[in-house]
Amino acid sequence: MEKEHFGRPIPQSVAIVAMGQSRIDYGTNSSWLGNYREVADEIWVVNRMAAYIYNDILFRMDDLSEERDDVPEPFKKTMREHPLLVTSKAYPEYPGSVDYPLEEVVQSIGVPYLNTTPAYALAYAIHLGVKQIHVYGCDYTYPNQARAEKGRGCFEWLMGFAFAKGIELMMGPNTSLMDTCIPPGEKFYGYKDFVRADVIDGEWKILIDPTQQNAASFEKGVGQEVLNDN
Repeated sequence: MEKEHFGRPIPQSVAIVAMGQSRIDYGTNSSWLGNYREVADEIWVVNRMAAYIYNDILFRMDDLSEERDDVPEPFKKTMREHPLLVTSKAYPEYPGSVDYPLEEVVQSIGVPYLNTTPAYALAYAIHLGVKQIHVYGCDYTYPNQARAEKGRGCFEWLMGFAFAKGIELMMGPNTSLMDTCIPPGEKFYGYKDFVRADVIDGEWKILIDPTQQNAASFEKGVGQEVLNDN
């Protein structure tokens, strides 16, 4: 494992915050803990989240020489002034920009598959060997909405890869990743009765309750418990 990244110590934990609607969980968690620094050692933001919250690293993988006309000038100014902007190619017009270590990261994850900026951030965290990753606003799909963004498959595959490497993954209750926002009784296909999984004494235990068929009667889902256990 590298001893530093971009001239700074390797963090034990990072929070990746993108623009999806579950970004609200980052604010909730920061407030609940009393300080955003209690969430993670470093806060990594994706694209325009840099305009909303304090952050250590801004990830924007779009080529900076081809900024679209719909990118507002204030955000371009934010990028030009950001002290650490990780991107596909650094440009002198953006003094804080640095090249993403693509070859090294692909070597770490073993698959050349990074199709959105949040995926690049997550893969980089895996490459560094951080111990804990918090994910906010990386939703891709939204409950009761037809719209969806590409990239969920790639991001969730990387989450599984991180889990297999022993990295702790934390998500807020409002994200659609891993179907976290779905009530607990709807997470197991095929069972008519209510099914819930809980960790007891370090082992997964399954509760099947034939008296419960409507999981919405439960106040907390697994995702909310994870958030509150931070």
